[in-house]
Amino acid sequence: MLSRPLLSTARLVAVSAVVLALPAAAGAADPVTSEGLTPRLTAVAQAASSSPATQARRAGLPSSGAASLSRAGGRVLTEITVDGDVAERARALRAAGAEVLDTSARWRTITAAVAPSALERIGAVDGVRIAREVLRPILRDATARETPSARAAGECGIATSQADAALRAVDARAQFGVDGTGLKVGILSDTYDLATDDGTSAADDIASGDLPGPGNACGRTNPVEVLDDTAVKDDPTTVPSDEGRAMAQLVHDLAPGATLSFATAFVSQTRFATNIVRLQQAGAQVITDDVGYFGEPFFQPGPIDQAITTVRQRGASYYSAAGNGNVFDGQGRPIGSWESDAFRPVATAGAAPGVVPQGLPGANADTTAYEDFNPGPATDTGFGITVPPGTEILIDLQWAQPWEGVSTDLDAYLHDGAGTVLETSNDRNVGPAGTGNPVVTGRPAELLVWKNATGAAKTVQLSVGRVAKPGYGDAGTPRLRFQITTLAGGNPTGIEYPTSTATDRVGPTIFGHSGGADTVSVAAVAPTTTTRPETYSSRGPVTQLFGPTPATGPAPTLPAPVTLAKPDIAATDCVSTTFFSGAANNFFCGTSAAAPHAAAVDALARQAAPAATDDQIVEMVRASGRPVGTFGPTAVGSGLIDAVSAVSAARTLAGPPPPADPVPTPTPTPTPTPPAAPAPAPTPAPAPTPAPVSVVPVAPTPAADRTAPRVRVLSGPRSRTTKRRAVFRFRTERGARLTCRLDRRKARRCTSRYAVTVTRGAHVLRVYATDAAGNRSRTVLRRWRVVRG
Repeated sequence: MLSRPLLSTARLVAVSAVVLALPAAAGAADPVTSEGLTPRLTAVAQAASSSPATQARRAGLPSSGAASLSRAGGRVLTEITVDGDVAERARALRAAGAEVLDTSARWRTITAAVAPSALERIGAVDGVRIAREVLRPILRDATARETPSARAAGECGIATSQADAALRAVDARAQFGVDGTGLKVGILSDTYDLATDDGTSAADDIASGDLPGPGNACGRTNPVEVLDDTAVKDDPTTVPSDEGRAMAQLVHDLAPGATLSFATAFVSQTRFATNIVRLQQAGAQVITDDVGYFGEPFFQPGPIDQAITTVRQRGASYYSAAGNGNVFDGQGRPIGSWESDAFRPVATAGAAPGVVPQGLPGANADTTAYEDFNPGPATDTGFGITVPPGTEILIDLQWAQPWEGVSTDLDAYLHDGAGTVLETSNDRNVGPAGTGNPVVTGRPAELLVWKNATGAAKTVQLSVGRVAKPGYGDAGTPRLRFQITTLAGGNPTGIEYPTSTATDRVGPTIFGHSGGADTVSVAAVAPTTTTRPETYSSRGPVTQLFGPTPATGPAPTLPAPVTLAKPDIAATDCVSTTFFSGAANNFFCGTSAAAPHAAAVDALARQAAPAATDDQIVEMVRASGRPVGTFGPTAVGSGLIDAVSAVSAARTLAGPPPPADPVPTPTPTPTPTPPAAPAPAPTPAPAPTPAPVSVVPVAPTPAADRTAPRVRVLSGPRSRTTKRRAVFRFRTERGARLTCRLDRRKARRCTSRYAVTVTRGAHVLRVYATDAAGNRSRTVLRRWRVVRG
């Protein structure tokens, strides 16, 4: 759901790492943890009596948005891995004060909301291996980088996606008579109908014809099936965006006959995986998502990937937003990630001055080596990253060892190169478990979050240390990779090593299930061009080294590395909706918008070939790709998809097309002429001559009035006022009736003068006009806030 600008590059979740600042002098590498808790949850537990903002700060996380602690009311969401019977452990966790939200016997994981004051009790429950914080996931919507095309005028609804024309779906519907009828498309995002300040609700969208359901203005009355819309409902730090509803509008624009189904991808990775399967079990043949989690593994399929494999094996296709993580430096080089074939150790014992970065632990703290980022003969243990003022970044470091099979313990440090440590992530990735020892994560990952709070750009240094001692980590040299994600502000403007070499690769930012073998990863192209992808659209490829993550124990190493060409395809983004983004024309940008468009094209092709397999349909969609300028597969996959080409191929696969519906033609005027002469006997005598037929001219039917009225708000309260009474004045065409809706109240008829009395706080008024022909105007919004005088 990867949101606004490159900021959408992130809203991802669930990683085990710590961001506790080290003192300026070198110290022990072991993190401080309570029994069963990660260092971050330990920090939250120790600040239980403090505000959520203070708890976040102590844990080294943002206070809201992507990568912040997911919350339900005053509780924090946790993913708890257990031994023994999962149902029994869930009962024990409830008894200790946890609110159990989800259980997964397959992954031996329980997702629970826990009050900070109860975290230590939860960690001490018998059978709990580790409780991990759930970080807010990333939604892959983005802010437009150019002026989007004008609002598309649709036959039905007040907003129609420009992708309908750009992907030629409108032509496919007209040429082949397909509209997705008989198909169900499943959608996964943050929320569907929980937002209170986005201008419209699902009911409004149904009434305007922009979503299907009872009362739909265009006769599309099959309701959207909502399986799970509970995410972030009680999270005071995050406002739900209803991005899932925006995605549903886009599918409906291109495949208006398809039934739609929604489930949240938030709460946790295992809940996401569960809901993927639930959508397929509810009948979805095509599924799409726009969410990513920071905890998803780089080098093997995780739980979400495996759920996608399950639904693919059952005949459903799956389209995921590739992400908005691409970052360019000033010379146009992609710099969103850095990867090396192996950890290049520079020993700390007896090292020359400057080899161990000032302020970081050395051999005396069991940090035996630091990564050498310089691929040449020189040595460099600090990787420079230039961060603009006000920008907050996340660094996700992972290395090539399987979940639950980690043998090497790496730590990550962000510092200024002059002795000041800015952030530290030093989880105990491997080592002895039990009372008195730091909790062992069993995952090859560390995560850092840091904000440049100064007024000028700042170049900071990333260092990666290896901890090795008997019974803990070994002296391994695994492949390693880190990815830089912008959480707020502008993107990093430069990195110290921006060029790929024989051993190092720079740039690819597709990861997790979006880069999975069974996922169709979708890049984004603006509707105003066919020559280049969006600058933020994430690039591939993806490399996998291990089998799927099991519930316990490590996955096997693959016989050889598997490189997956990602993204698979490209589709249109930056299109019109009724509400999303709040910008002019409510344009929805990012790969979050591209993925549902691709799913809709799949639905059109499936309708044309109902006996085809999911692999066949996906291949037809992929093969329909058109070139996007000179960009290659690492940017746009097979190219910008084409609905006419995909549906045409599907019809060929389905065999000879059925007879076309007869085209109505004018009935010729009968002429009273004698019938043909009768044949010789014994043929019956000829029928009598028919009587002449009179032809009565019919006056042509006048064209229906399809012009929607307009509404203007002439006056109203200031955007910020102390007055609780607000008076609005509207103008519309003569004979049109006005309908007003205040906040979440029921819509009601109103007049050109409308007065309301409200409480303190934020308010929104929606007004639209309906003319005598039944045409409805676009809903106009006015927002204001009543403050204390």
